[in-house]
Amino acid sequence: MPSLARLRLCAALVVALLALAAAPALAERPGAGPSGSPPTGQDDVSAAPDDTSDDTGEDDATADEDPSGADEPGCDEQDVVSPFERWHDGREYALGADFEDDLSDWTLDRGARAADGNERFAVGDEQDGGALLLRPGAVATSPPICVPDQAAFGRLFTRASKGARLRIDVLAVDGDATRRVATLRANARAWRLSRRLALTAPGTAGAVIQVLVRFTAVKGTWRVDDLYVDPPGTG
Repeated sequence: MPSLARLRLCAALVVALLALAAAPALAERPGAGPSGSPPTGQDDVSAAPDDTSDDTGEDDATADEDPSGADEPGCDEQDVVSPFERWHDGREYALGADFEDDLSDWTLDRGARAADGNERFAVGDEQDGGALLLRPGAVATSPPICVPDQAAFGRLFTRASKGARLRIDVLAVDGDATRRVATLRANARAWRLSRRLALTAPGTAGAVIQVLVRFTAVKGTWRVDDLYVDPPGTG
């Protein structure tokens, strides 16, 4: 019996020693924290995929801005019409000037002014009744007009006695560049629709540009009315 007791005691000691030897290995196993969670300070990269979205949200609007230039200062969306269909021109135009107010936003020199006498075809409002009056030597320069770059054209109505001449120039808003558009010559004392006149100013760039249109009565007295231009976005 004493030998059996010693055997049992030795067996118990062996089991205890084996348990002590296995304890460090168990402590080093990953994921051995409470309830199977990762140890403190360790990133659980498998918990969710990376979030690549932009947290700022509001900044996304700048990435999708229309590069066409439709939002240029002073170039808000404009109404378009087809005022020249009876002349076999079905293109869409935007109104550049109808000369129905006191022209306070125009630069008027040497007697240029607004006057009674609308063009007789009434392509705009039927209630219109005014026009730009230019006596010999008078000069009128428009406020900025929005047009598409590279393909900007316009048409307008004029009236003058035979032999009169009207010079039309286009100027860049930002800069001193000027280009002569045309010199119109009157053939009869009646309202006439001009041909399509190129209105792109030199030295300008962008999908939408702003130009100034200048009228100079080189010879004779002129009336000018209802300037229509290609709308921005059609260039």
